Amino acid sequence: MATKPKQYEAWPTWVQELYDSWPSTIVARKELKNFSGGAMYGRTEANKESKGEGMAKLALGDRIVAYQKVVVCDTLAQRAFAGSRSHLAKRSKAVA
Repeated sequence: MATKPKQYEAWPTWVQELYDSWPSTIVARKELKNFSGGAMYGRTEANKESKGEGMAKLALGDRIVAYQKVVVCDTLAQRAFAGSRSHLAKRSKAVA
């Protein structure tokens, strides 16, 4: 059994489940939607990369781009946390 990354315990449970269920250590860009349950899209990540805001990628051949599974999970966890914080900020402004 493979060891879990050190940040595994800090991830939300649903991200841990994604990590555990994916059989490979990499996720192809075109498989991001399947991996994340629709939370991430390959084209969106490609656009972020073009702006210098994307995840670290692996180039596999001329036209295949992939990401390390742990990097995708880290990104999902960070975006989920950032999204929940921005939601709270919007809510507190609406209440005030």
